[in-house]
Amino acid sequence: MQDWEKAYLRDLAKKQLEYAALPVMAQREKNWYLHNDCLANVPIVTVEKETFLQDVVPPLRCEDELARTIESRLLGKVRHHEMIDDDTVIPNFYSVPIEREFKAFDLDIAEHRTDKDSIGYHLDHPVQDLEDDFGLLKKSTWRFGVEKAKLEQEQTQEIIGDLMPVQIRGGCFYMTPARAVFNAMGLENMMCAMYDYPDEFHQMMRMLTDDILEFKAEAQRVGALTLNDGNDWLNQGSYAFSHDLPQHKNPGEAVGFGDIWGYMDSQETVDISPDMFEEFFFRYYLEVTKDFGLLSYGCCEPVSDYWEKSLHRLENLRKVSISAWCNEEYMGERLRGKKVVYLRKPSPNFFGVDEVFDEKAFEAHIAKTLRAAKGCQVEFAFRDVYTLKGDPLRAKRGVQIVRNCIERYWE
Repeated sequence: MQDWEKAYLRDLAKKQLEYAALPVMAQREKNWYLHNDCLANVPIVTVEKETFLQDVVPPLRCEDELARTIESRLLGKVRHHEMIDDDTVIPNFYSVPIEREFKAFDLDIAEHRTDKDSIGYHLDHPVQDLEDDFGLLKKSTWRFGVEKAKLEQEQTQEIIGDLMPVQIRGGCFYMTPARAVFNAMGLENMMCAMYDYPDEFHQMMRMLTDDILEFKAEAQRVGALTLNDGNDWLNQGSYAFSHDLPQHKNPGEAVGFGDIWGYMDSQETVDISPDMFEEFFFRYYLEVTKDFGLLSYGCCEPVSDYWEKSLHRLENLRKVSISAWCNEEYMGERLRGKKVVYLRKPSPNFFGVDEVFDEKAFEAHIAKTLRAAKGCQVEFAFRDVYTLKGDPLRAKRGVQIVRNCIERYWE
């Protein structure tokens, strides 16, 4: 790493610390704790920028691989405040993640993209007929990057450690069993297999569930878990601040799953009935999520379709995604007065599809949510925006409109 790269990274660290020390950050942190612990009706708004970085973050300048990693993380925090200024709390520390990789059924899934920057892709699914190809499903494999994280922490401390703490933080524990099945066999084959080969399908789900449980046990054994009850990413475009965690940890005791947030979604099952979801998926989901201290659930799937039959039985559920395909009013009725955050994912079209930002239509879109979620703990998380259509301040303007709507319509 060259001297100019180190100096540049230190300047970025100082800029991040400058923003972290702003009085508004302390107030936002307080609001997050109240919000996630459902102690006060403080609506929150965040924007996930990672899908449109090219619109708000300049190209990286560093050449060294580690320097580029550090630059990306520091610059991302700095530009997030400057270009978006949502309720994200700029941290006064630097975070090194622990990689956790789970290879379901030990299958190699070939992925094809039109080009390296394309968001569209096609997978080669090895399992074409579950009965004939069941032998392809092997024991899952996994790995943890604990030692790699320790090395990166040590190297990063040498550069900016005198300016800010460099911490290893495992983040949210993320699981997607339905995605694993989809990757193995494709959507159409998955749908048909539940009807044609129900016994084999359950056998497959039992294998996957047992592997996930073993993966989790190994993660705890090797120290791949860290507390994630502070300024930690919670997938879903959200953050994990909570005084309700850790729940079971004694001083000096290793971090367990009862001390942390978990996350799961099931986007690939949107076309099956509530009864089939319960039979073929949810019974296994309960097994792999029941020991988390808190759980965040859902992405783009319409959770309203499965709430009554299944999802309301997640006892540790604290956040649930209310996507653009969800029945907002129905979920507002079900979550009103409950200790579960109504995590609204508004349509990304206003930011990322429309050539001209239709502010009046956007305001009506947000107002509809605020009416539907009256009495709920509301959070807006903007995701799946892949371009700002040449307007780098569009997201920031959107955040301002959401805040204006909260002042105008929220009770």
